[in-house]
Amino acid sequence: MAVVRRWLATFTIGNMATVTYSQPNLGFNRTLLHLIAEDGMKALLKNILLFSRLYRSPRPLIDDHHRTVISWSAKAACTRVLIWHYERLGLIDEALQYHHWPHKYRMNVLYKSRRYVEGRKKLIREGPPLWDYVKVVRDPVKRCVSSYRHALAHGYADKNMSAVLGKKIDHKYGFSYATFLEYLKGINISRCDVHHQLQAHPLDKIKFGRTWLVHIDEYDLDTELASIDSAQGVMLNRKDSVAGDFVRKDAHRYAIGKRKSDSFDVDQWLRPLRKSDTASWPKQALEKAPEAREIVGKLYGHDYRTISELKNRSERFEAD
Repeated sequence: MAVVRRWLATFTIGNMATVTYSQPNLGFNRTLLHLIAEDGMKALLKNILLFSRLYRSPRPLIDDHHRTVISWSAKAACTRVLIWHYERLGLIDEALQYHHWPHKYRMNVLYKSRRYVEGRKKLIREGPPLWDYVKVVRDPVKRCVSSYRHALAHGYADKNMSAVLGKKIDHKYGFSYATFLEYLKGINISRCDVHHQLQAHPLDKIKFGRTWLVHIDEYDLDTELASIDSAQGVMLNRKDSVAGDFVRKDAHRYAIGKRKSDSFDVDQWLRPLRKSDTASWPKQALEKAPEAREIVGKLYGHDYRTISELKNRSERFEAD
């Protein structure tokens, strides 16, 4: 068993980094044993890459009823996408009763649930050609600026930034976008905190029956999600629903948090910003700084290539 697991756990995907599960993963072992016991080794080997890639962070959302795998990324409308997923599964009330922040349910309940585990096994047994793949992406430049703002607002990267850069970093006292980018250059962004990890996922290389790319900077997200529902024959009534109320509140929170400074300064990316500056945010100046854009383009080049490849394979929401 140990030999099989080590073999499954390390593999290389194109020019993606080698994925190694160095820590014990009980879910991985348990699912592997069940599949071998129920279907035999031959059946498992048929979809071996799929099996391994389903454990890659961030773990995808799996809709077993509508045979859909959803690949999401932090700082790319992930909360709205998660709410949509809960609605489709009929879990929205349960999720928001568990905690007002929907990701708590995802992390603590959903991934451990019998439905998620069985959905994963169903996908492996049936094979990707019978399933749909939804990939939600954001322009890497805009997402990187959003990640920087999130790091300033919440301090999630303080400790790692201090270690990598060799100096004390504290979001309360601030740091520049240039400093944040310097930190990103010093780490492996294919295996890091999800808030600035590559959006490209090993599942992107799998051939599913239908692939839908949802680019939130090119199309209206709610319209795109509704179009997927329509193409799959999913009927949802969001009017006056708990989810609808949450989405409205979240949109208001998002708008407040994204208030922009009217000033435009091409050198703004070099100047330190503090946690208090996130309320009036120089979004345009940071996104348009030429040198910063060039750095992000190199850092997240794999994301740009992945988005381009998925565009060529993506469906345009035609109903069955």
